[in-house]
Amino acid sequence: MKLIRVLPLLAVLSLPLAARADVAEPAPVPLAFSEFFKRPVGPRGLEPTPRLISLAGTPIVIEGFLARTSEGQSSLILSPVPVLLGDEDESLADDLPPSSVHLHLLQPALRAAIAQCDGRLAVQGVLGIGPRREDDDRISFVRIDVRSARCLGG
Repeated sequence: MKLIRVLPLLAVLSLPLAARADVAEPAPVPLAFSEFFKRPVGPRGLEPTPRLISLAGTPIVIEGFLARTSEGQSSLILSPVPVLLGDEDESLADDLPPSSVHLHLLQPALRAAIAQCDGRLAVQGVLGIGPRREDDDRISFVRIDVRSARCLGG
């Protein structure tokens, strides 16, 4: 008897998310760079805030500046301030703030639109946290699987 009652529930749960009319994707939660790490920095170094940890895996929206890089770098990095990264003499010891976030594009067509933005950028996507080696050999702690981006300008 109990198995019969569970089967319809399992059938609904196994449907793709887009096929479920009753399940709406949650609205993105605003996140600020200042909410990434506890302040002041303690003896253990940078520690993620409870808010950052609680938002892992959820849709967020954040505003920042695309870190400008030398030609050939594949990573897109959003920073709280405008930054120019160079590999000639700095390598990985550059001016990138610790609260920067790596952008992972779900749609490759977004790369050109993001790269053309000269100013503040609003990015919406799913937040991921935890150490991970990126394509540019940096170790990221915060990343976003980008669903959309909008240039806010100057």
